[in-house]
Amino acid sequence: MNRIELNSSMMNKTIVLLLLLFLNANAQDYFPSGVGNSWTYCSSYDTTHKGTYLIKDTLTLEGKEYFLYGSDNSTDNDTLCKDEDSNVWKRESGILYKWFDFTKDSGAVYYYPGFTLDPFNVLVRKYLVSETYAKVFENCIQLLFDIPTYVDDEVYYTFAPEIGLIKKGGAWSNAVLYSAIINNIPVSIQNDLRDVPTRFSLTQNFPNPFNPTTQIQYALPNSSDVSITVYNTLGQIVKTFNEGEKASGSYSINFNGEGLSSGVYLYSINTMSMDGKQYFRATKKMLLIK
Repeated sequence: MNRIELNSSMMNKTIVLLLLLFLNANAQDYFPSGVGNSWTYCSSYDTTHKGTYLIKDTLTLEGKEYFLYGSDNSTDNDTLCKDEDSNVWKRESGILYKWFDFTKDSGAVYYYPGFTLDPFNVLVRKYLVSETYAKVFENCIQLLFDIPTYVDDEVYYTFAPEIGLIKKGGAWSNAVLYSAIINNIPVSIQNDLRDVPTRFSLTQNFPNPFNPTTQIQYALPNSSDVSITVYNTLGQIVKTFNEGEKASGSYSINFNGEGLSSGVYLYSINTMSMDGKQYFRATKKMLLIK
């Protein structure tokens, strides 16, 4: 190898090393695991009842360090550890499984065996903006867990960088971050989702695509009579939700597409304020995939 080739080879190795160091220095932690870190959650519709989860302690098993994560009023904790990329692994029956993978590209799918005989398909979504009681977070990652052969099993986890789990929702969960303490620094409340909306709105259903259930949310700036109708692409009514009179605030309904064929559906909201002065109508598309 001549001197030019040698210098070129050394330069390439240097660039690779610097790139690795740069990526490592800028890697973000989506699950801060310091002992004492805590997260307090409540429902997206009611702040009356709250629950707190925290990193309780660390322990060493078979020469590997783990941390214990669980509810403050329960002794049933998850035994977790993290790898060099800050992905979270869960220990179950002495076996480690990758629970939260933050390194996959947006749109990628990985598998988690979980506590069932069938593995979860985990869909990764990145670069999201997510609003909580505490604040609005950017550059969030959402992991949607789904067992394709089961009905009403989907659950999603949304994580904010350097904060951790900020939302958990789906068929069997509904929790939004109310406050947190991360490395002794409080995450304070900046806005309360119970605040009266300033305008009528109909949001995109989630999850979308869905199978077979999805959530539709809407907001009212004042008391209104509300109905929501789901149509197929032929304009035929599939389902009507007569919500009746609703006070100002944010609401959600669950739509179940069981028995329907895969395809595009439309959902439309019609509202009339109780004083008869304000009328609102909006329509959005959603996709059912089976």
